[in-house]
Amino acid sequence: MLCPKCKNPIDDNVAVCEWCGASFVPIENNNKNDISNFDSELLSLLEKGQKQEAIKLYQKRTGEPNKPVCVQYIERLDFFRTHEFATEDTWKKEFARQNLRKSHTGCLLLLLVFVVIMTLFGLGWAFSIIKGGIDLPEFGVKVTFVGIILTILIILILIVRKIHKK
Repeated sequence: MLCPKCKNPIDDNVAVCEWCGASFVPIENNNKNDISNFDSELLSLLEKGQKQEAIKLYQKRTGEPNKPVCVQYIERLDFFRTHEFATEDTWKKEFARQNLRKSHTGCLLLLLVFVVIMTLFGLGWAFSIIKGGIDLPEFGVKVTFVGIILTILIILILIVRKIHKK
């Protein structure tokens, strides 16, 4: 079964959670045992590094149509599996941090698209393809140079974030 406080898997007959130290009266309920068997199955997949399979299994068995809900459940289960003394508060902070990281990555990708477009316009100006009222070749070279530098920086940031996430 799962501890009611920290949601870590515990033996059905214990009165104190080995993870968080919470005391409680064990529930003798077949439905509760079914849930813990299911969570044990999910945990075994997570221990093998098969997170996607665990998400698919959770979605199939529960019938949950919303994939982000399934992902959150599996990530929570994995978090408590890998963090021995984790509490519900530490999970909430980690979940908020993960969501913030995802939104930052989306913003960086959008910025990357903008910078690439800016670089292409700079190339157009550098080769005087686009006509205008300013000294196009010199301006185009500057825009292209800045665009290339920014593109490289954004790509490096995305790579570092990907490596750090692992």
